[in-house]
Parts: sequence; structure tokens; C-alpha cells
Amino acid sequence: MNDAAGARAGAANRTEDGRAVLIQLDGLNKTLRTPAGAVKVLDAIDLSVRSGEFVSVMGPSGSGKTTLLSILGLLDGGFEGRYLLDGNDVGALREQERKRLATQRIGFVFQHYHLLDDLSVAENIDLPLEYRDVPRAERRRRVEEVLEEFGLDDKHKWFPRMLSGGQQQLVAVARAVAGRPKLLLADEPTGALHSSQGEMIMEVLQRLNEQGTTIIQVTHNPEYAARAHRVLQMRDGRFPATGAAG
Repeated sequence: MNDAAGARAGAANRTEDGRAVLIQLDGLNKTLRTPAGAVKVLDAIDLSVRSGEFVSVMGPSGSGKTTLLSILGLLDGGFEGRYLLDGNDVGALREQERKRLATQRIGFVFQHYHLLDDLSVAENIDLPLEYRDVPRAERRRRVEEVLEEFGLDDKHKWFPRMLSGGQQQLVAVARAVAGRPKLLLADEPTGALHSSQGEMIMEVLQRLNEQGTTIIQVTHNPEYAARAHRVLQMRDGRFPATGAAG
């Protein structure tokens, strides 16, 4: 499905409250082959996420949360079942089409910041925009915008080693949203931070959601999970308490 067709399909696929369904999973399965045999990591997941929604996913380690996020983020294409992202049938896309869709629609925030030590704050935020072939003047404008929005404009020449953990994660979030993604995926975004830093990151995520960004976060923190519109509990690769969530 091309982008135009995907946009039409996404516009047509709306919930009762009129919001478009950004993510639709139908019978999603993921199986790993190991020397001991096949291990089902995700088991027949059905899930709908509306545009502008904030969803938290919780569950014990090894329950499939990070694998689910990797599939949603188009980092892992080895799944069975149907995954529609903004009306695009991910399983039917070629690799280059998936990469383009991920670039256009998705931002990722990890527990560990993945900043490049030899680049300044501004250069770290700019790098993904350069890879997306955003024109230089537009890149400069977007970097300046997010630096100001995230309170980092006075640190734009600083290097990651000069920042606290919370500030580094703030740069990582700024980098993810500079591309203006429809979907922001956050894998334990506060996991490596102390409480005040974690609170700062959660306030940023809530503000982004209020501005219209759809967010799915994986977290072990029940207080932070409760900031979302919905909390899904994952166990053994399923959402047993919610069934077809949405």
C-alpha cells in the first residue's frame, strides 16, 4: 500500500469517537527458534490504538513487552498476523517501504540514551534529520525549536558527558520528536533515572501527548504507567486481562 492509499485507509478506519485508528493488530504472533525448540514470544495479540492515545504496557521481564515494541517500531519484521500502521499493512511492505514508513511516522526512546559522545546536544538532535534528507535550513529550525521547547537551548554546544542522566534522556526524547513522528515508542524511558529525573521525563511525555503525539511506553513503574489513558498488562506474550484491547 502506498502512502496515499495508507492515508485514505487510515482516515476511513475510525473509532466511535471519530479518532483514526493509528495501530491495529490482529492475531499478532512472534515465534523464536531455539536449540530447545520453538518459543512463542507473542501469542495472538489483538490491539487497537487510536491517534492521540497514550498507552502503557506493563508486565514481568520476559513477557514480550520489548518484542512488541520492536515490532510496532518496525525494527522486527519477523511476525505472523496483521499489523496496520496508519492504514499501511506492514506485513505486505517491502523492506525499503517499511524503512520509509518508520522514518516518516515513528520516534523511539530507549532506556539507555544512545547519544553519540563525540557530538554536541544540537548535533545529536540534528543527526536523524540529516539521515531523513531534511533540508539544512529546516533542520536548523527544528533543532532550535526542540532545544527551546525542552529547555536545552543553553546547552546546545554541550556534549553528553557534561549532562546528567535526566538531561541526556531529555536530549534523547528531543531527538525522537524533532522528526515530528505520529507515534512515539518509549522502552523504559525512566528506568535508568532517579525519581525527580523520571518525573521530568514523564511530564515531557504527557505534554507531547497533549499536543497530539500518540505514545506507547513500556514501564515497570505503576505510578508512571497510570499517567496514560490505558494500562495493558502483558504476561506470557499476551494481554490476558484485556483481550482485544481498544
